[in-house]
Amino acid sequence: MMTKLSCCTNCGRICHTKNRATKQSFRTISSKKHRWLHDLLLARGVELESEMIICNQCRAVLCRERNHRGSKHLQVTPSDDYDDETDDSQEHFEHFDLKHILITNIFGNGDDDLYCSWCMKTNVTMMKLTLSERISLLLEHRVYTSRKAMKCSQPCCTIPHKRSQELTKLSAEQVIDLVDDLMTELYNIKNTPLLSENDTILHDEDYVSWTGWSLSQLKDMTTLVAPYMRTSTYRTPFEAVCLFWVKLKTNLSFRQIGTLFKITTSEDNIRRRAEDTFHAVTTYLNNTIVSNNLGVAHLTRIEA
Repeated sequence: MMTKLSCCTNCGRICHTKNRATKQSFRTISSKKHRWLHDLLLARGVELESEMIICNQCRAVLCRERNHRGSKHLQVTPSDDYDDETDDSQEHFEHFDLKHILITNIFGNGDDDLYCSWCMKTNVTMMKLTLSERISLLLEHRVYTSRKAMKCSQPCCTIPHKRSQELTKLSAEQVIDLVDDLMTELYNIKNTPLLSENDTILHDEDYVSWTGWSLSQLKDMTTLVAPYMRTSTYRTPFEAVCLFWVKLKTNLSFRQIGTLFKITTSEDNIRRRAEDTFHAVTTYLNNTIVSNNLGVAHLTRIEA
């Protein structure tokens, strides 16, 4: 009668008891302290037996699966199923933390509501960082900042203070917030027009290159025409003024300009919306600026 060979309950790998190295790569998982392994094996459709062993490779895979699920009834500590006398990999789990995720090459621990995220000084007048500023710190300087992050009210430095010893360990809630912030920023970038009033990336030279006017001059024009413009879901008054001057300076087609300004409408209506905006701004500028600065209609008899 053939003797049944001991093998891994999960993968079926045979444990050769005469080979010491092979024998040490297996462990018994029959006791109740390995219940988390039993649950995962049952979920995989494995039939449990009274006497079971598992190889280290399968156990590592199941351990990662347990940690990924984050299920409370599957959580174990290294001491639950590791024996110092039989396991040489105990040291790899000594600093394992199920509650936090360590992100390599990213720095900042999220307590940035207590100091400036740039100069790291406290007891200064501060204001909250915007979403774009926090994402810029992450992408350009690899610095993680929380939603409560602060900065000096007045510009303090151009490069954030180094914090190489401040590793980023995020809780599940912080990871969810970070992913949500990244998705929000991507959505904003996708729908941000070519030129916007509160753009944190563009410089004054960019506005001059596209329109021939500086940002402050464009804002002044917008102030003049905004009271006469109807509200629209397709553009703001500032974007309408920019669209007008981009058309005059570049002579791009209305279809191309509509795409640059991310006019959200059907493909057939983009050109028409851009053209309507252009003619509307022409009328408003003519009524508010031209008549008050050209010709003689704006002069009194004495001034003439």
